[in-house]
Amino acid sequence: MITNKKIYWVALFCLFLVACSTDNNSGDSKQVTVENEEARPIELITKTEYGPDSSFKIIYQVDKNTNKKHGKYQEFDGEGRLLIEQSFVGDQAEGIEKNYYESGQVEGEISQERGLYHGPFKYYYADGTLKQEGTYVDNKMEGVLKTYYADGTLKEEVSLIGGLTEGPFIEYNPNGTLKAKGTYGSRSEVEELERGELLEYDENGVLIAKKICKEGRCCEIWTLKRGRVKPSSKLCGMIISSMQKDTINEKPIQ
Repeated sequence: MITNKKIYWVALFCLFLVACSTDNNSGDSKQVTVENEEARPIELITKTEYGPDSSFKIIYQVDKNTNKKHGKYQEFDGEGRLLIEQSFVGDQAEGIEKNYYESGQVEGEISQERGLYHGPFKYYYADGTLKQEGTYVDNKMEGVLKTYYADGTLKEEVSLIGGLTEGPFIEYNPNGTLKAKGTYGSRSEVEELERGELLEYDENGVLIAKKICKEGRCCEIWTLKRGRVKPSSKLCGMIISSMQKDTINEKPIQ
């Protein structure tokens, strides 16, 4: 049997604990920390969709709770050949997207982040030889883009900014010698507009012509056969006068 005296002392002890707790937290903002619940396991459901007349088929996975694409995604042609393979996280493409030739050979590998092309990419010829490589930044090509001949020999290096050609470029003949060297610019989404000095070489890598360019219009100022060349038109005269620099000589560069 619990006496009234015992009840009194128990109540008094509880009040003491509350008072101590209040004193220890006086002057501080009250913060309550709640431990995070364990991450909810994602339950995936596989879905299949068909195009008109079964011209293509899509197989993908979704999160059962959100119905958002999550996991593997594949596209097939009407013959059942795999065309595209990639992964999704919360309805956004993430990881490497792979494109395939009908033969099953990989045609392209493109990095993706948050639903955007972002990171390195490579494209291949049908026999697996590297065709092109570069980098995407938020869906736009950035930096140096390299293109190769079918035998794997480097064909061209082009600089890009914000998805447009901007900066130095260099082209090579199939035998690996220089073919052309200059600078590209762009205007209103029109790309590969030569500007400034343009040097052209023969198949042996010998310099054969120098040109001055402005917004893609180029005029010869020197050739290996004729030496210094007079402007071929009034427009060329204006371009040469406005763009010519002291670093361009009348003699071929050795």
